[in-house]
Amino acid sequence: MDRDNYAHPRLSFEGVCEQLEGVVRLGAKHLELDAEQIVAQACDELRAIRDSGRTGTSRWCIPQSRPIRTMPTNSYQPGDKGGLSARASLSFVWEIERTDKRDEFSLVGLCSTKIVLADTSDKLDGVTTPLAWTFEMGSKDSSGCHFHAQIDWKTAIRAVLSDEDMHKWPSLDVPRLPSFLITPGDCLDYVLGELFQDHWPRQYEDTDPAEIGRWVSSSRRRILAILRSSILAAENATRTSPWIAIKQWYPRDSKLLLS
Repeated sequence: MDRDNYAHPRLSFEGVCEQLEGVVRLGAKHLELDAEQIVAQACDELRAIRDSGRTGTSRWCIPQSRPIRTMPTNSYQPGDKGGLSARASLSFVWEIERTDKRDEFSLVGLCSTKIVLADTSDKLDGVTTPLAWTFEMGSKDSSGCHFHAQIDWKTAIRAVLSDEDMHKWPSLDVPRLPSFLITPGDCLDYVLGELFQDHWPRQYEDTDPAEIGRWVSSSRRRILAILRSSILAAENATRTSPWIAIKQWYPRDSKLLLS
């Protein structure tokens, strides 16, 4: 796959932290009490990478062993009518490199945010984690949409198989569903919107725009940049289908996601 003009997307250290911290503050009543502390530590670590002067690849993460967790809720159906008590956990791993710009880093390797849905109602016959998926960015030579979501299809069967049996199962990397959600803040915003269908939109409506305007504007520009790139790829698809053109698109401008 010839992608010699591939450009590693860049993001702002402070912009990524500002958004994640902002979403957690806005969603505090929907999140476990330790969420703000977990995010504060993660953002301290990202800023430390920025200030360190180190070269080469650094790993930035919120580990699966200590994720951001929502409160259990049945609000994933409008009117709080969900039949289960759903809780989501968010963790992520990013491999990044500092650039020649002090507040910019490049996404150079693994870029994966994992969401695990759990049921605390005990209505699923012992299956406590029925679903998990990841939001990811592909590598230079990866298949599928560059920005995509993947279903962790093994999650639901872990309740009935041993760890030894699970290791025997081959991986299944499809489907790769197209996505425009990149940062942990984007993904947490999505999760809160899904689990708190009525409440989360009102949270934005009831908040002074001056408190959230900066990071909301950055997120808007980043998401629009990805959507416009997909639209342009589809419009220019003269020798293939619009979908294949979108699937084959990849970043050629390192400043695509900068906002």
